[in-house]
Amino acid sequence: AGPAGHRADSGAGPGTLQGEVGRPLVIARAPLRISLAGGGSDLPEYWRQPGRVGRVVSFAIDSYVWVTLSRRFEPEILVSYREVEEAKGIENIKHPLVRKALKRFDMPEKHIEIHIIANLPGKGTGLGSSSALAVALVEACHEWQGWTFPHLSGDRELDLSWQVTAEMAWQLERSENGPKVGIQDHAAAACGGMNFFEFSPVHVDSFKYWHRFWRTCTDYCLN
Repeated sequence: AGPAGHRADSGAGPGTLQGEVGRPLVIARAPLRISLAGGGSDLPEYWRQPGRVGRVVSFAIDSYVWVTLSRRFEPEILVSYREVEEAKGIENIKHPLVRKALKRFDMPEKHIEIHIIANLPGKGTGLGSSSALAVALVEACHEWQGWTFPHLSGDRELDLSWQVTAEMAWQLERSENGPKVGIQDHAAAACGGMNFFEFSPVHVDSFKYWHRFWRTCTDYCLN
């Protein structure tokens, strides 16, 4: 997510609520993914065992989960997805990922609204939509609060921001008795592109992209 607005100027409305921080509007998106190989090895129950490393090949596609986060004049928290909720306080939100994200990032208890939009259905596609939503929520809440990732320019192997995003989204989804999912979907949604991921207790890493993978596949086919 990038800056989609600015801090509200003085004036009437929720933009001037005392003690509030953040931006009047944030828009974040995260892509869905197709996994080619290695599913299951991304579970910590596997790669946290001595001598084991999870390895997954996957690529992100041009379908996304979008999250918009904005202020509203009404005090209740509005959450719009397949259903529409108006909750008095974060604990009363029914959507588990939204509730956990707002708690995790210490978001305001009122005067905010969240809209979730996706190019494809949210259930049953097998494309990692819940993990993409978790990534988009992490990015949106980070941006709202004015926090930043340690962005580094140049080679993606040096950019740690996607690892931080993926791990936070993964922990968010698994927390509070959530589903015991692996981390490959969150990594794909946070990193984008085509990747060969490695997962271990020491690191979560991605080894370069499409051109190297394609060259490897071509070499094997020609042999």
